[in-house]
Amino acid sequence: ANPLNRRLPAEVVSRRRKPEKNAAAKQEETPLATDRASVLAMKPEQRLKWLSKALQKCQEGKVANNVIYDIVTNKGFTSEVAEKIGAKMFRAVRANLALFSQKQQRFLQDDDCRLVQLFGASRRMAGAGGADAGGGEGGEGGSGEAGVVAAAASSSDADGMMARVREFARQK
Repeated sequence: ANPLNRRLPAEVVSRRRKPEKNAAAKQEETPLATDRASVLAMKPEQRLKWLSKALQKCQEGKVANNVIYDIVTNKGFTSEVAEKIGAKMFRAVRANLALFSQKQQRFLQDDDCRLVQLFGASRRMAGAGGADAGGGEGGEGGSGEAGVVAAAASSSDADGMMARVREFARQK
């Protein structure tokens, strides 16, 4: 007959570990493939995604611009690429030209660059001028094509401007 029997409340102690925030951030950030062979082995859609991620990481200082330049200027980078995807690649590179050195910028804007040859706006304008000169219909057919090309150029300029606005917003 103990009077204190069942009079003391019981205590339960649990030891919980706090989840580490750094581990979650490390898991989210997957390493970007910078090996030329692995990038060139990707499908064109994956190469476009890779290019956007690589340019973003280059802005953050995590990837060297020389690595991106070497891969983008390789002729295999633009092989089997559809017009739409190639145009997006071209616009992405053009919008981020400031990441590259002056010499690299000159080459990326020059007609010797395969990306510019295949998907550059200047190629389309030169093609429209050639069609105008070679067309037998006179000035009206050529000026209509030039108007379409000018509209396409202005829309690509607008896309470039929007890309710069988005980048500015990301920095803030």
